[in-house]
Amino acid sequence: MPQGGSPRLKKERRARLFGFTNSVQAFGDVAAKTEQINIIAEGDSWFAYPPEWLIAGPNSNVMDHILDHLTKKGLVNTLCRPSNGDTAVNMMKGSQYKALSKLLKSKGDKVDLYLFSAGGNDIVGEEDLLPLLNPYKDGNTADQCIKKGKLKEKLDDVIDAYEKLLKLRDRLAPDMQIVTHTYDIAKPSKDGAEFLWGVEISEPWIYPSLTHPTINIPDELHVDIVRILLGGFATRIKALETRSKGFYVEDTQGTLRIGHNADWLNEIHPTPSGFKRIAKKFYAKIRSLQLKAGKPNLPAFS
Repeated sequence: MPQGGSPRLKKERRARLFGFTNSVQAFGDVAAKTEQINIIAEGDSWFAYPPEWLIAGPNSNVMDHILDHLTKKGLVNTLCRPSNGDTAVNMMKGSQYKALSKLLKSKGDKVDLYLFSAGGNDIVGEEDLLPLLNPYKDGNTADQCIKKGKLKEKLDDVIDAYEKLLKLRDRLAPDMQIVTHTYDIAKPSKDGAEFLWGVEISEPWIYPSLTHPTINIPDELHVDIVRILLGGFATRIKALETRSKGFYVEDTQGTLRIGHNADWLNEIHPTPSGFKRIAKKFYAKIRSLQLKAGKPNLPAFS
């Protein structure tokens, strides 16, 4: 065997050293050999948004902040699977669903927590929001600008994805606890994603739909529309919590100041400090859960 061990062993050692990995194999190898808290983190940009310098800079998403408190301390073994722009529906179908099924089938008895950030892109994504909106007419309220039937169908799809996850958990990893969140109320704006000296690499997500020539909703109604859309998501996901065992929702709406530059980096992503405030609440929910006997206690969030 080459000095330092095989590539597989090296990945396992790195996973054990840092407390996280994106290698399913390394995650499984560590889970099989230790009594650490085994975590799967899957989701969208609120778990995956990159730092200002793409590979360097302040913690720039919820998972960055949480892992800061858990890694390199021998407490956790975390498989990180988030992807910018992902949706709840996509995560629970096709290759992503098959990969999760395979992982839980082999290691489900070892997984303690499944951290999930999903549903926001299903509602405000570039191709998702426009079909939910009515063309603006003089005097319309924010409520009248939304196609209620279409919104219900969209939220049904999101909840169906969550229920599919719960059914998979119940079948393959019944002791795994699932934790998710409700995002926060974004103020639509022209600000997209910028990195590396202000170079824009993504246009805004919500504003173009609200101001589309066929819709033309005035700015003063934009925040109220987002409140209705994400409020509906929060209501439905919290209702699912009441009828589901081992499923926990941290209601993060109202954590950040709407449109405040200190809290929001761009239209739908908080600043590093904004993400830290969200992460603190999300982490508190995780820390409050009763884990299996023999698992280490999680440290306080500082």
